[in-house]
Amino acid sequence: SLPPAMVMRLNRARPLTPWTSPVLYRMATRLARRAGVATPQLYLIPSAEPNALSTGGPDNGAVAVTAGLLRLLHPRELEAVLAHEVAHIRNDDVRLLDLVSAASSAITLLLKVALWLSVLFLLVFGGSFLRVLQLAVLAFTAPLIVGWLQSALSRTRELAAAATAVRISGRARELASALLKLNRRQNLLLGMFSSRARVPPMLRSHPATEDRVRRLLELAPPVPQQRIYRPFARPY
Repeated sequence: SLPPAMVMRLNRARPLTPWTSPVLYRMATRLARRAGVATPQLYLIPSAEPNALSTGGPDNGAVAVTAGLLRLLHPRELEAVLAHEVAHIRNDDVRLLDLVSAASSAITLLLKVALWLSVLFLLVFGGSFLRVLQLAVLAFTAPLIVGWLQSALSRTRELAAAATAVRISGRARELASALLKLNRRQNLLLGMFSSRARVPPMLRSHPATEDRVRRLLELAPPVPQQRIYRPFARPY
């Protein structure tokens, strides 16, 4: 995988420092300590679209937030989102998904090479056309199967990161609120571009927002009921 600094440069992110962004760094330091990882380097992406991303592993993590995210979220919601990104670093999700992607690309390439070699062998020496046809079907369907498996793994890692984020921040309701805000913003943009093709649920890299919010609220502690103040009756 690419070094975190290079990933951030590709996303036009500029580094933040504890002196220019003390509040964000206090949040990140506290969350990293609870997660047992090194404090990630923080970056700012000059984009109005609210988003956050993380890269690297437990020893060299990096987290970027956009200017739009800082404007949209309450500080507690922002801390919950930072916890989610730190959780990805703690779980080493980036490296895991990169390994799966590299393995799937290698498998797909090998199948295509085997297909062309089989076609060449069939033309030169003859052989079973049925076996070549079976290999062709496998070579062309493998990318679809691999893509579905990668999406399923990504959704699983997102849910695991949310659970880890709740453990290190204690902000399940705030993370759920942030997800709802981001989902409303995304739906607004999709409404402006209604001709955009919808991605099938099984090929999405993230679970449905409703499912994520439901799981987060299940992890949240119950809200204590407020005691009703009943003043003593005055004797007349």
